[in-house]
Amino acid sequence: MANLVVESKELIRKNYPKIGYGSEAEVFAFNGRTAIKVFLDEEKVQANLENKLNKLRILIGNSINGVVFPIDLVFDEFGAFIGYTMDLITPKEPISDLRYVGRSKLSLAEKIEIYLRIEEIVFILHKTGIFLVDTNPLNFLILSTTEVALIDTDNFSIGNFKSDILPESYAQTYIKSTGDITL
Repeated sequence: MANLVVESKELIRKNYPKIGYGSEAEVFAFNGRTAIKVFLDEEKVQANLENKLNKLRILIGNSINGVVFPIDLVFDEFGAFIGYTMDLITPKEPISDLRYVGRSKLSLAEKIEIYLRIEEIVFILHKTGIFLVDTNPLNFLILSTTEVALIDTDNFSIGNFKSDILPESYAQTYIKSTGDITL
């Protein structure tokens, strides 16, 4: 694992196109093959960066077809952890994210094929001890009727490193079924 050192978050924001964002981070196209996810400076995000850094160290090097795992950690010139790199997803004919599938003009067979591919990816993840927790439909990029890319992998749960994000419905179901609030 090699680390990428950049001068600052501000230079990334200034010099590279933003291609995505969420409650914790912004994502930038870094070059033709790589994207950089840069964590926001908000207190709630910064408070959990050490946990996220340790989890990312475990996730780097994993390879499951259809999952966009982190490649390298990104630090600023002062050694502060600010994000990570991952493959840049550039589909030939993008369909959209998971929200689109239900309202699309795809045939029922094509929709089923997409959902079965997602089920296969999640099954393989869970079998390897990596758990998908953040089931936000925006984290499932539908690249074609046979190709899905699962992103936002820093919010997976693995070992003692739990997800930072718990969609309310998931958390409520888990807590009700187990009584465990330490997910």
